[in-house]
Amino acid sequence: MELPSITRYLKYIQSKIKNIFRLSLLFSLLGFLYILFANPKYDVDIIVSKLDQDNLAQSGSGSSLISLALSQAGDGPKFYHDFQDNFYSLEVTEIYDQKFNGMQKHFGSLYNPDKNEYRSVWGIDPFLKSLKYFILGVDYSSAPDIRALNDKIKAMISVNYDKYADNIIISSTTENPDFTKIMISELLIATDENFKNQERSSLDNMIIYLNGELSVAQAISQRDAISQILKSQLLKQALVNSDSLYKVKVVREVETSRYPTSPNIFFTLILFSIVGFFISLARHTIIFIRSHTNILSFLSREI
Repeated sequence: MELPSITRYLKYIQSKIKNIFRLSLLFSLLGFLYILFANPKYDVDIIVSKLDQDNLAQSGSGSSLISLALSQAGDGPKFYHDFQDNFYSLEVTEIYDQKFNGMQKHFGSLYNPDKNEYRSVWGIDPFLKSLKYFILGVDYSSAPDIRALNDKIKAMISVNYDKYADNIIISSTTENPDFTKIMISELLIATDENFKNQERSSLDNMIIYLNGELSVAQAISQRDAISQILKSQLLKQALVNSDSLYKVKVVREVETSRYPTSPNIFFTLILFSIVGFFISLARHTIIFIRSHTNILSFLSREI
């Protein structure tokens, strides 16, 4: 027996076209119900760039030093990668927890004040991980810790680089925009604090060294040059020890989209309709093959 021709198949599908579109319509209705019950999500983002501290020594007066410190633009992709690495680092997560009580904000419902510890998280994913590590002979706990908070930050917040504007965009799509706005602002402060920590010791050593050089310098031109460099380093030290942002400047404050950006009504309805269409098409195709072709007989004859 020969396989049915394409023409017969197309005629069969044409005769079932109403059933196919009925199922597509049913899936569209399912998509509409999904939209009705889905939690709306909003876009939250902030735009920042780098404060350049490298050329402070080139300025002559204190006021121009401050102006330079507060207005220099970033140096592109290199700073973006440095910023991203710091933003997602465990050090920044620890600062976020210590400074803004991050663990309590994200896992407070699991905290047991009597034992001063967090309860284990229950679910399919923790169970599968427990099973996996049990087989491997590795101790595993699903209780949230600083690494769990770090993973949550990575999952919630995106950091992207706009190469045309030379800016960094920190963004999130969230069901709780008010909480996320505060979270992004706090993480930005924690990231900047980590940059400050990285520079504090080197600045202190540089100031000690310059003071020593200044005390032994004889030529006036040499003393003036050392004084200018020392002035810039002292300004850096003052900025590092202040509460203001040191390494980044805010180009545009954190904003929330006016209307929900997810779910996308048009895209969702189209997607559900297409899924319904192809499910119905596949169903009728299988029915057609079964009713018009003895597949096993055909395959055995070919072999």
